[in-house]
Amino acid sequence: MFRVSTQAQTWVKSLLGQDPFKLSIDIYYIFCLTGLAAEEIKEIEGASHDILDYFPTPYQDHQRLIINFLLISEKNRLGIANEDKDRIKKELIEKFIDPNINSLTSSGRSRLNDYANAGHRILSGKMATPGNAAVFLEVWLNEMKEIEKK
Repeated sequence: MFRVSTQAQTWVKSLLGQDPFKLSIDIYYIFCLTGLAAEEIKEIEGASHDILDYFPTPYQDHQRLIINFLLISEKNRLGIANEDKDRIKKELIEKFIDPNINSLTSSGRSRLNDYANAGHRILSGKMATPGNAAVFLEVWLNEMKEIEKK
């Protein structure tokens, strides 16, 4: 299940319905990209809010890209060398990818949630509760540029 902390859900509730945030997973995706780019994870503590258990239609074309970004971020975060194929297979692919459905396992979704939660923490540390989608996206883009410099 894709989920965010109740705190994160409350923090962004005013953005839902504003362009381009039509679906709850749109904001989750922003959180995810932030955590993945920063290669930071943080488990959700306390109450959480379920979003979906699958990639919705607008995200199905990007599903493999998101999964690959997860695998790359985890590989880098864990310090696994590109040449260590056995470790990549055992600690990443077998753990996070369900070959029967060509998507994430429950462990993979859980780890993606950890990245999304870290992304929320990063962004909420940079701005007050967002009320305007354009301002939120501007701050997010600036933060992504800072992360990229690191």
